[in-house]
Amino acid sequence: HLIFVSNESKNSFLKYYKELEKKTKVINNLIDVEEIKNKSKENVSETKPKNKKLFVFVGRLDDSSKKLKRAINLVKEIKEINLWIIGDGPDRKMYEDYTKKLKLTDRITFTGKKSNPYPYMIKADYIILTSDYEGFPVTYLEALTLNKDIITTIPTSDELIDMKDYAHIIEKDDKKMVNEVKDILKENRKKKKIDLSKYQKKRLEELEKIFNE
Repeated sequence: HLIFVSNESKNSFLKYYKELEKKTKVINNLIDVEEIKNKSKENVSETKPKNKKLFVFVGRLDDSSKKLKRAINLVKEIKEINLWIIGDGPDRKMYEDYTKKLKLTDRITFTGKKSNPYPYMIKADYIILTSDYEGFPVTYLEALTLNKDIITTIPTSDELIDMKDYAHIIEKDDKKMVNEVKDILKENRKKKKIDLSKYQKKRLEELEKIFNE
């Protein structure tokens, strides 16, 4: 068997190795649901801003894929948003300089990399991803575990979860993105919730079945 963590990664592989399709299977990453919930209770110094919607990004600060300027531009265009950026990477200084250039340092916080990002995520109104491409981000599973709404440019799926059912999927174009996020906030749209423990159990059963063969 060839196991992939998203349909996107499987499909990319099959462009070159179509003859192996019958051996492929998509089983997403496994996470410890209870551990994430427990870790989210840890106290942190940052406090959620009052009278603002808090967006939280968690990930590597690498502009080649993450395109975090899109999220920064959302803060510029939508005054009721504050943004916490949890993570580090080669383009952190570039993002910080861009934030200063737009005079948004009072509304955008760079926390650096955190071994436990969950106390920050639990405070979010929305977890945001503005990438050009992803597989199936573990951040999705963490956000779903913490019952957080997700705004994302990546409509990914595996064989059990289609993120179109559980996240607000937005365009990658800056202007369209701003209008779509404004509509989401204005209408206070909510997506379906999910019992991730049940899906984790199914994934484990699939893995056990494969190895038992």
